[in-house]
Amino acid sequence: MILSNPHVRRALVLVGIAILSTVAARIMVATLFSDSSLFYLLLPYLMSLSIYWTAPKTAQASFARQTFTRHFAEAMMVFVLVAAFMLEGFLCVLFSAPIYVIDVALGYLTSYSISGLKHRRRHRVNAYALPALAAILSLEGVSAATTLDRENRATYETTVAAGIAELKANLAKPIAFDRPRQWFIALFPAPVRVEAGSLNPGDIHKVSFVYRKWIVTNAKEGELLLRIDSVGDDGVETTVVANDSYLAAYMTIEGTRIRFEELGPGRTRVSLTLFYRRNLDPVWYFGPLQRFAMNESARHLVDTVIARMQTDG
Repeated sequence: MILSNPHVRRALVLVGIAILSTVAARIMVATLFSDSSLFYLLLPYLMSLSIYWTAPKTAQASFARQTFTRHFAEAMMVFVLVAAFMLEGFLCVLFSAPIYVIDVALGYLTSYSISGLKHRRRHRVNAYALPALAAILSLEGVSAATTLDRENRATYETTVAAGIAELKANLAKPIAFDRPRQWFIALFPAPVRVEAGSLNPGDIHKVSFVYRKWIVTNAKEGELLLRIDSVGDDGVETTVVANDSYLAAYMTIEGTRIRFEELGPGRTRVSLTLFYRRNLDPVWYFGPLQRFAMNESARHLVDTVIARMQTDG
């Protein structure tokens, strides 16, 4: 019979782990825990433990490169299956993969330490400390008491070979995001259309996005509406009043602040600050990623929208 084949039986076990993990993930999404560390840390950690303890005993016997390689390969198979069952897009899969790998390694070390308690006393610390560490880290974002500060800002400053009047006029011109972007932010879809046309307090600028979840299909369209709050001689401030684009799943973009400082005829110091709120935990993983992306986005917006490639240092 086909079930007598150990490779087939193992494949069915892995599919079963993927199905149970998908059910758990769906429950977390329904209970609003999908942005917390329960989703991004605890669930993958438990998946890794399940893969280890359902493996043949020979795969649990020793810590060796081949046993970890097998564990890692099986864990990635489960990861792909869960992503497929959840109908996740390529961005979610791409940015979840590194933290999943960390969890897989942590789960393997935990399981190996526990399995060796009887014969290797030196594993006792790891056997108790690693599960405790995973549990503590997984609490971030579960409640207000375990949620770290989410409010953030990113600022880019440069000197531009243009006057303030010209730079303010650039903000009301049609925008084409056709300039090459830094490699990291190039992973994200650029705006397909920007409707501006004026720079008066109360005006709404509309930024349209199209995100193809599966690279070439399953398109998600959305808009970010930016209200002009104030326009002065030394700057412009805006607030995001609505955002149903794909970006809203990762962060809440709150607004911008542009500052101009005249340095002399035809030379202006420009600074752009982007205000945003991190939506995803844990902070030690998503915090640096989002900060880097927003810093590079601020640079790109200054060069593309405000300075129009006239920076001189």
